Amino acid sequence: MGDNVTKYKKWNVSHARKKEKLYSADDIVKVVLDNRGLTTAKKVKEFLNPNHPNKITLRSVGISEKEVRKAIGAIKEAAKGKKKIVVFGDYDADGVCASAIVWETLHALKIDAVPYLPERFSEGYGLSDKAIYSIAKKYPDVGLIITVDNGIVANAPVKTAKKLGISVVVTDHHEKGKDSLLANAVVHTTKLCGASVAWIFAREIMRAYRSNNQGLLEEGLALVAIGTLADQMPLVSENRSFAYWGLVSINKTQRIGLLALVREAGLSLGDIGEYEIGFVIAPRINAAGRMAHAIDSLRLLCTKDAVRAMKLAGSLSGINRDRQAEVSQSLEIVQRNVGVDNNSIVIFSSEYHEGVIGLIAGRLADKHYRPTIVLSVGGDVSKASARSIPGFNIIEAIRFHKELIIEGGGHPMAAGFSIETKKIQEFADAFEKYSQKLLTPNLLERQVEADMELVVEEINGKLADKMIKMAPFGNNNPKPLFVLKNIQVSDVRKIGKDNKHLKFYVAINSKERIGAVAFGFGEFFDKISSSSTVNILFYIDENNWNGKTTTQLMVKDISLN
Repeated sequence: MGDNVTKYKKWNVSHARKKEKLYSADDIVKVVLDNRGLTTAKKVKEFLNPNHPNKITLRSVGISEKEVRKAIGAIKEAAKGKKKIVVFGDYDADGVCASAIVWETLHALKIDAVPYLPERFSEGYGLSDKAIYSIAKKYPDVGLIITVDNGIVANAPVKTAKKLGISVVVTDHHEKGKDSLLANAVVHTTKLCGASVAWIFAREIMRAYRSNNQGLLEEGLALVAIGTLADQMPLVSENRSFAYWGLVSINKTQRIGLLALVREAGLSLGDIGEYEIGFVIAPRINAAGRMAHAIDSLRLLCTKDAVRAMKLAGSLSGINRDRQAEVSQSLEIVQRNVGVDNNSIVIFSSEYHEGVIGLIAGRLADKHYRPTIVLSVGGDVSKASARSIPGFNIIEAIRFHKELIIEGGGHPMAAGFSIETKKIQEFADAFEKYSQKLLTPNLLERQVEADMELVVEEINGKLADKMIKMAPFGNNNPKPLFVLKNIQVSDVRKIGKDNKHLKFYVAINSKERIGAVAFGFGEFFDKISSSSTVNILFYIDENNWNGKTTTQLMVKDISLN
């Protein structure tokens, strides 16, 4: 492939060109859809025109109708007995949005309910004995706790609640544990994020109470989009529907808190896509739970007071800046301790801020392409956050060593757990041995899948428009990637802060050329500008500038010939 100047060791091109003539835009779209397994007219239609979430059935997402009926029965029983219901959430963006959805639904039905988010540093993740006792003390009339985005492995706390006479309904999307959960009802699927599960549950509650408040459910879809994209769910099938219609909702939202957050972040309604959610909005919602208490994020989403909303939005942006500074500082410390001789990375220190270890683990896993666990060392007990690479199920790997940890939960690509501090080194050694058995050299080689090789004459505004309409992009629906081989580039120049990026042009014919932007390639300016021809890996986008829209190539990788 030539001399790569960035991270991918191999470009795997899914489709081999089968004819000499040029492909039309429709031909290329068909290839991209085929590569995603969308080979029937029905599948293509559902992908390009996603079903509204109102049409999604419980069965299609693996949620038990019986458990939903039992959960609604528990709500009705608590309401009839004039008992308070506590909506117990999580402190990340998905959990905060899920909490808002369920609490607002109950509140709209005039059911006595309050939200409760655990404090990360004193109470930790998920339903716990400590949180149960705190709730019982704060709300003596509590009769039901509904967990959202957590609770599926909270066996002991559920038993504690039952002993105190408190019923528990669990709604969650994390992996189940091996032990049975003695909750009154378990509304669970791993196919969706926590906010989507909450939205479906809220829809079923509305139907059971014969409420026609469709506006509340439509506004809730904006929160579902945040949860789905923040939790990096696979954007196919029902998740694609939730993300697609959620983005429609957020771009016309009347939710005062979201409007304030959008304004504070310098965004505009109508221009919010998966990037703006994942890198601008969700981090601000996440920041409070990472650095302080997530309750302010929930207050922002639920407030009806515009002045208060602007103050909260400004506060979250400030906390997010603090979070960014903490991550940068921690990464400087981490880099001194990281070695890549092993198949996995397990690092630990009391200097690592507990609120950002997940972000650090993600950065390290991406940079070194290794399953990574970062632990914030405490006193007797330490907290860990884990991130993985494709092909290595990190939550299975952690649970394989259940005798060494206290408790843990998560997904195949991301997880967290607590552990006795004295057992950290033993765990690290055992985890590395486990990873050596499962991680083949091929899995540890960073590769990228391209849809097909193009010739430059096939790239035009019509193709760009068709590619953009395949959004939202994310896991399992990546932006279509293409390859151009043996092309000449011209007018190569450095752009951006500190000249970290490159811009250049690719000739279509003697009169036309197309612009290309390569983020992070500034250091390779001399190599690229002096190379006679290059191969590029890219996706097609549009550049809107001064009222003019042009097609632009966004370069992901370059190899020199």
